[in-house]
Amino acid sequence: MTVIAVLGLGEAGGAIARDLVAAGAVVRGYDPAVAASGGIVQAASEAAPPPGPTWC
Repeated sequence: MTVIAVLGLGEAGGAIARDLVAAGAVVRGYDPAVAASGGIVQAASEAAPPPGPTWC
């Protein structure tokens, strides 16, 4: 499973994030002014770690 973070979900970032979701990726998005939608998982902050185990 591919997990990708997108910072900024405005016009360009939102379009990119939606395309990644459509391609089968899990997308975690953060934007202080725009809510995540369309299958994008809302991140709590730009520094929020992904849920589950952390791989280093």
